[in-house]
Amino acid sequence: MRVGFHRKVDNLGRVTIPKEYREFYHLNEQDTVCLIDTKEGLLITNPKFKVVEIMETTSNKNDTCYEEKN
Repeated sequence: MRVGFHRKVDNLGRVTIPKEYREFYHLNEQDTVCLIDTKEGLLITNPKFKVVEIMETTSNKNDTCYEEKN
């Protein structure tokens, strides 16, 4: 898999995630992704997978895309 890639934002603000990334990260049509503002830039994550380190890098520690499941 490629380490990084460039994509243009279309006139509606959309960015296409390459198929190989969607498959690797289990992203399917109509799935929701989480956008997190970090010191390094915008992080796009799959909310199905909780990553503890994400909250350490966010600029607003009160924001989170992850809901606790009971």
